Amino acid sequence: KNNFLSRIFTGDEFNFQSTELATLDYNQIENQDAIVLNELEDLPVALGTTLKSFYEKGGNIVLIPNTKNSPSLLNAFAKNFGGFSYSELSISGKQITKINFNHPLYQTVFEKKVTNFQYPKTKNSFVLSSASPAALSYEDQSVFLTSIANSVAAVAVFAAPINIENSKFQQSPLIVPTFYKMAMN
Repeated sequence: KNNFLSRIFTGDEFNFQSTELATLDYNQIENQDAIVLNELEDLPVALGTTLKSFYEKGGNIVLIPNTKNSPSLLNAFAKNFGGFSYSELSISGKQITKINFNHPLYQTVFEKKVTNFQYPKTKNSFVLSSASPAALSYEDQSVFLTSIANSVAAVAVFAAPINIENSKFQQSPLIVPTFYKMAMN
């Protein structure tokens, strides 16, 4: 399920590694620049604690939720970073319709504001609240993607899984600049 990431994080610029949670060596986390939590079914407390330290030292984190996650599990993880929270899973489809061109993720990506963009949809999504502005928003103005930053790193969080069964985000032209900038920041 990480194939899309290996196509973005190519060997000419990145040293991409994909690891299952069960075989993750927590001691290797501090040697990374960015960690993508791609639809993990569980978010162990020890992982949250380790990633909080990683973030405080300058490591970037991307959280993509799993529809099997409960809001309480996601929020227990989120409290390590503050600034965002999850509530109920909505099973009604939503279309992403707004790019915040002033958001740090997209400030230098587009030469001009795009108006005729083919935006992706999601089938299921959590309600995501954030103290930070959304980078991408749904048609109902709710958050699809946001990030919380400290002085040296950022935590980017999605409201929905982006697997191909739930979303068209992986086929969207937005996928490459989004993940590239999250890793490079």
